[in-house]
Amino acid sequence: MSQRVANIVRQFEPDWHDIVEIPRMWSFGSQQRIERPYFFINVHVTARTVDMERSNITRTRVKKTNNEILSLGSVQPKENVFVYAEASDDRHLWRDDRTLATFMSEDLVQALKAADVRGFDFMECTVITH
Repeated sequence: MSQRVANIVRQFEPDWHDIVEIPRMWSFGSQQRIERPYFFINVHVTARTVDMERSNITRTRVKKTNNEILSLGSVQPKENVFVYAEASDDRHLWRDDRTLATFMSEDLVQALKAADVRGFDFMECTVITH
């Protein structure tokens, strides 16, 4: 992610995630080094977020281990993903603990949109309480 995105995430959630600068970023298009800084992020915060019964879930088995991988099968339209309202609980960036899908608070989404960042496809979910 860009320096701008890294700064916004740090503003909302200082010291919650690992944000590490990539030492040498390369452009396949121009075949040259990109001089501006880019960052990896490891989102550490997880929460039970996705309602597995109501959401469109894809289940895949890893042949070597026979482990089951759960992922969101489709996120459009928003009726395909049901999330618990309490999952956000003062969080701004987190992953679902079962599907590992990444979620953002509306405040973080609005801050990123206001900063005119590119490369994100913000999608709505159906928020439920239980």
